[in-house]
Amino acid sequence: GTVFNVFFISILMTCLSPFVCYSHPGDGGSSVVGQASILCWQGGEHASMVVVGILTFALVPMPFMASAAYAIRKYPEKVKSTQSKTFLLYCRFLFSRFNPETYYYSSVMLLRSFLIT
Repeated sequence: GTVFNVFFISILMTCLSPFVCYSHPGDGGSSVVGQASILCWQGGEHASMVVVGILTFALVPMPFMASAAYAIRKYPEKVKSTQSKTFLLYCRFLFSRFNPETYYYSSVMLLRSFLIT
């Protein structure tokens, strides 16, 4: 979890890169920012990049955000339980930086990282 949290922005940027296009001056076309030779929304190469970007987003960052949201939601319940040491151990990367009263700040930080990209 900690490693993924560190690389979260770069993984998101990679997933969303096919959707970042810039306009050509004059003719009205656009190209992918990272690959100037690939025209946006014209041709199979960009379409395949979009499909891979969507699949990658659905398989990597989205499950991480969902599991983090679940852990944040269950945190108050698990802290009160005496048999939840494993949960707190596995999810400490979400909660260790904040006071116990502000455990939900990790969701704010994840949302901020998502919006930065």
